[in-house]
Amino acid sequence: MQELKEFLLLLGLREEEAQIYLFVLQNGTASIVEISRHTGVNRMSLYRYCEELSDRGFLRRLAVLKTTKYEASSLSFLKTRLDSFETRFEEMKEKYQDAKHSFEELSKYSQSKTKVIQYIGHEKVKQLIWNSLDATDEVLSFGYRTLKEATSPSFVDNWWGEMIRRGIVNRILMNEETLRMKNSTENEMKHSPIKIKKVWKPRVIPEKILKITQETFLYNDVHAIVQWEGDQVFGVEIYNKEIVEQEKGIFNILWDMGKSEELKIEG
Repeated sequence: MQELKEFLLLLGLREEEAQIYLFVLQNGTASIVEISRHTGVNRMSLYRYCEELSDRGFLRRLAVLKTTKYEASSLSFLKTRLDSFETRFEEMKEKYQDAKHSFEELSKYSQSKTKVIQYIGHEKVKQLIWNSLDATDEVLSFGYRTLKEATSPSFVDNWWGEMIRRGIVNRILMNEETLRMKNSTENEMKHSPIKIKKVWKPRVIPEKILKITQETFLYNDVHAIVQWEGDQVFGVEIYNKEIVEQEKGIFNILWDMGKSEELKIEG
């Protein structure tokens, strides 16, 4: 019986439909009550299954003494069904060969397109920030104030702890005011500045050269930005290799212009 069911599944029937068809085939004819009792299929769902099987030719409706019964189609119907599958398969193979080049070109276009994902709200932005832990080597950042404002102290602490554990190096550029803000919260950190220095490489750049107004992460092929004002927090991830390579080039020029600082950092 199992091999019959598997054959019917290959013909496109669902598990319950195959069960129903085999029961009716075995019993000649059967009513909804009989089918439900022996297959265990819910009666409300059974009506729909039997109608669909009738519409597709697997069952036939019979009116017997004011009772609707169902009869299974003959084996020749299954052969016809199989033949139509074979014909359709051959047609699909021919059409695939004709369309293969177009599919390949479309795939190349799709892969080259830029993907942009928006994050709105504190919880969503936490995911954006956590994604930076997928960096394969280092993260380049423009630091703005403190990420505790956009997320929470415990989240920033956990994020830093994971960055330390994974050994991800973070080169970060910030303005003087951001440096003072981050230094003032050193004692709130669970992870010591000594450990953080292993992965944190901060530099300060004057506002007259660049005024930083949002937190930015550059890693792999991702350009991520976080900005907030009061309770309004949003972020965006841009996945595009060319854009990221250009932004990394700009970052490195500014990095060479920055001044190294001993930073006691909170996040």
